[in-house]
Amino acid sequence: MAEDQLKLSQLIKAITSEVCQRLNADQGAEGEKQRWERRIPVGISNRHVHLSQEHLEILFGKDAKLTNFRDLSQPGQFACSETVTIVGLTGVFERVRVLGPTRTHSQVEISASDARRLGLIVPVRDSGDLEGTPGITLVGPVGSITLSQGCIIAARHIHMH
Repeated sequence: MAEDQLKLSQLIKAITSEVCQRLNADQGAEGEKQRWERRIPVGISNRHVHLSQEHLEILFGKDAKLTNFRDLSQPGQFACSETVTIVGLTGVFERVRVLGPTRTHSQVEISASDARRLGLIVPVRDSGDLEGTPGITLVGPVGSITLSQGCIIAARHIHMH
């Protein structure tokens, strides 16, 4: 049994070594292009806010529209020029970026350390899973709103298209 496990371990190491060598083989410009095409971009999302059209208008004024500041890696998604202040029980974060386009429900995505600073107990959730999450106050240049729920720590996830 131990001998079989040793053989299996050696086989796995040999296969892994061969795959790595092939992936990293320098095949000139064409090989470099192929390696680049196999790369998967990875990003970390900072604290941000998604707004419904109703809440956008409360915070930024009647008929307000989101302004594309920069496209995100997900097609159709963008960071907006608009920012808000988020207010918790014991802390505040200013200039929190709004992401577009508008959504059906507003939500605030923060980190665990942000939650501690705001004095909130915030669950780790998938985006849009807002039932039973704590509320938070958003302040814009024209108005403010207190969400009854919608503050989450985003669960680890991958965006693919």
